[in-house]
Amino acid sequence: MSNTENKPSRFFYFWFVPLILLVAVVAIPFIILSMIARGFKELFVQFLVAIFWEPIQINGVLLYSEHPEWHNWSLQLTRKHNLIPLNWNERKHWQPSLATLVLYTFGRSNRTLKNDQQNERRFFYPLAVMTKRALPPKRIYFAKAWQEKFKGMSNLLHANEAELDSFDRQVRNSSSST
Repeated sequence: MSNTENKPSRFFYFWFVPLILLVAVVAIPFIILSMIARGFKELFVQFLVAIFWEPIQINGVLLYSEHPEWHNWSLQLTRKHNLIPLNWNERKHWQPSLATLVLYTFGRSNRTLKNDQQNERRFFYPLAVMTKRALPPKRIYFAKAWQEKFKGMSNLLHANEAELDSFDRQVRNSSSST
């Protein structure tokens, strides 16, 4: 074996290395700008929530579906915690609103929701996005809790509900102290 076989060719140094450097120089600013834009979007949505939902005491959004086990539970949860309900089964009829914007921004990524909307799955595990005085907003996923409840264990579901209750107490305490 000669030494020339182990050395990179001129092609590698002449084209490949500058190409990688060029891609890095062009891509890195776009990546940074996209991260900054996402941050501004989140702040803007939080600003809208503070302006429109703060005066009428709305705490966030609850995404649920018409599953017989959790339909009534979801409706009670929305009343108890002042959440705006978004029904998964009616997603094709959702109008652009602050609730859908909060869900798209903080609950699930746009790509994930678009894939979910094309999914013919009838049932979607509940998800709560608590926005009031929470930066970043608090997400409570009920998927694992309901899966355990279907197996006869409801500890995690009660823990998630306690987390919502704790959030409500924090909101009430912070609003009474200001």
